[in-house]
Amino acid sequence: MISYSEIVKKAFYATVTHPSLWLFGLFAVGGFNLNFLNFENVPLRKMVLEHDILNLAIYFQSHPAVLATASLAVLFFSVFGLVATNWSRIMLILLGDSIIKTQKPQVAEQIKKSGNSLWLVIQISMITVVFMLIVAGVLFVPPLLLDIDQSFKILLLEIGTVIFLPLAFAISCINIFTTFYAVLYKKTLSVALNLSTDFFVSRWTQILGLVAVLTIVYFICFVFGVALIFCARAFFGLLLLILAKFNIFSFSAIIGILKTGSNVLLWFLLAGLSAFFNQTLLILFFMLNTPIASENTLEQAKVSAAAHI
Repeated sequence: MISYSEIVKKAFYATVTHPSLWLFGLFAVGGFNLNFLNFENVPLRKMVLEHDILNLAIYFQSHPAVLATASLAVLFFSVFGLVATNWSRIMLILLGDSIIKTQKPQVAEQIKKSGNSLWLVIQISMITVVFMLIVAGVLFVPPLLLDIDQSFKILLLEIGTVIFLPLAFAISCINIFTTFYAVLYKKTLSVALNLSTDFFVSRWTQILGLVAVLTIVYFICFVFGVALIFCARAFFGLLLLILAKFNIFSFSAIIGILKTGSNVLLWFLLAGLSAFFNQTLLILFFMLNTPIASENTLEQAKVSAAAHI
């Protein structure tokens, strides 16, 4: 019998006592991206908001150097984001595994190991995205393109949503456990995918139970943590507008710093949640991953028997 409360306690203790998990959790949730730099102040976003697509296209046509620079920047951040996110996922797995086995993260040692499976994990992530897009396209694009009654179209979209949610859940779980097999057991892509699919099919009820518990945890954190931070950000933003309206700028810098601090706090809270969720799934994975242990035991028994013949 699985004790979800025990899993949550162990994962919470590991996350709180090992700050290194938060660092890689920060990158795993996208702490490197433009949102972390307060994207609403980026000139390109203002340009998109203030001009329509046609004017933007005309602008790029008359400024090819700007278009080339913007394209290269998007490409760079996309590749960097893909590599940073997946490398951070690998580090969370390796650190979590080390904490479970030795009670220590052994960061330097895990960094050396992390590069071995980076390309494989990137492939897994890209395959997952492709599968998600295919499923979403099959379910949602045809109703949108069909020339049918609006009420019937809405019904088809609702049915598609009902079908999509469990499929998305299954694909996401298989992605996570494929990554576990690839990183922890050094399995190839095809083998890891087969093992994770079998694992999910045979253990989906226990996985769903933990996900339900994590959903409750996330809801609580959102209500008491994320909501509080968003309220603080809104308060500081409103106060800044009031001071600007009355030409009072003496406290503007302090309020700006506090608002930025609330943004940083939000990302670190999300980083902690990312590390915590990864640790809970990893603990559950080791608890339920009996087929691998049985296979290893069987292989050892065969080798031992062969040695005595």
